[in-house]
Amino acid sequence: MSLFHTQGSLSQEVAGPSRLPDIQVPSLHLQRQSGRKMSNLEEAAIGLFWKATQALRSPHSPTPPPATSPTPEPQLGRERRKKTRE
Repeated sequence: MSLFHTQGSLSQEVAGPSRLPDIQVPSLHLQRQSGRKMSNLEEAAIGLFWKATQALRSPHSPTPPPATSPTPEPQLGRERRKKTRE
């Protein structure tokens, strides 16, 4: 079965399962240039990429909306009063 049905000059994509194989991409280990120590910014950037990669690999599920709580009670304590000039 083709991914596209053609009717005259119009083509329409048919939804279906992906035909691409589920492949594992080998991890890329970054090497430092001339053995210098990475800066904090570089380490943070690499850590961010790792977290993003893990998040993209995990199964996606819709995030539930945050639970609504009743209106917060006013905190007891000192009340602020506007200073007035007399």
